[in-house]
Amino acid sequence: MYSILSLADSHDWTEALSEIIAHDVYYLPEYCRVFQENGDGTACLFISKGSSGYVVYPFLKREIDLPFANLSKKYFDIITPYGYGGPTCSIDECKSKLMQDFGREFHEYCMDNGIVSEFVRFHPIIQNQEYCSDFMEVAYNRDTAYIDLSQSEDEIWNNMSSTHRNRVRKARTEGLTVENAAACQASIDLFYEMYIKTMIKNNAEQYYFFSREFFYRMLHHLKDSSSLFFVKLGSKVISGVYLLHHGEKLHYHFNASDTDYLRYGSNNLLIYETALWGKEQGYSVYHLGGGYTGEDKLFRFKRKFSRNNLFKFYIGKKVHNTKVYKTLCSKWREHWGIDEEPGDINYFPLYRYKY
Repeated sequence: MYSILSLADSHDWTEALSEIIAHDVYYLPEYCRVFQENGDGTACLFISKGSSGYVVYPFLKREIDLPFANLSKKYFDIITPYGYGGPTCSIDECKSKLMQDFGREFHEYCMDNGIVSEFVRFHPIIQNQEYCSDFMEVAYNRDTAYIDLSQSEDEIWNNMSSTHRNRVRKARTEGLTVENAAACQASIDLFYEMYIKTMIKNNAEQYYFFSREFFYRMLHHLKDSSSLFFVKLGSKVISGVYLLHHGEKLHYHFNASDTDYLRYGSNNLLIYETALWGKEQGYSVYHLGGGYTGEDKLFRFKRKFSRNNLFKFYIGKKVHNTKVYKTLCSKWREHWGIDEEPGDINYFPLYRYKY
């Protein structure tokens, strides 16, 4: 038996999560609301109930309104809200049976509601891809780095690379300080200006150029699950991080820096000091995430904060309506003037790829 909740049912959504041992900030209705209001899709929570427990699964449902689609009725596809997610269980016992029942029920729901395809970014801390390979394609994507906050402060320091420790020392010698910024629009404005410059510097995809209003909404909806920290040189803000936190998990979610001051070691100091803050607040893991493209410069920077502390990050793909999916891919090839399906494009669903 299953049910579907929308953001109009936020109280019931939160209530359902209260019985889930392994969930996180990314499952909260407030988090999903941010991305619904960003235009990413309609936020839903699917609840599959069994005799011994239940499975919850938040997702965004997007109408397939592509200019070339020209379909006879409305169809949709679904994605994980930006970050991590995927289905997760209320109990550890009988998890395999619960997930199998969920997979069957969710496919039936998708077929009955015009959902063509599904893309999941599983949660690297929860490792909830484990029982999903029976009903969808699951693939390893990359490693992500984390700091174990159950360590002592001395252990956190000593498990950093010598390069990072030297950069933290340099930052302190140069007079850099870390400040827990006030939760207000003025703080967001300071962060936003640096964030946009950081995205330009990194040649980020257009999607990641979030608007100023997006960050205001993050501040409003997630006021109890987020914190903003700045690094300052005197009175000048030169770096910042927007943290998310829930339960025992702390996430390094958005970072922004003034590139003119990176030589001072501002980001090294920022991650180290926010790790100590997270430990003080009682969080057990500080998830730094991965790089842009696997083991790139950003990932190598993050992993040096804690020796060998890595999570495996997986993605999931599922075509629910094969006939409509093939039709859309055929129309996509025709639209872009491609004779055959290109084998060098690792993008799902293919029909949303901008060639």
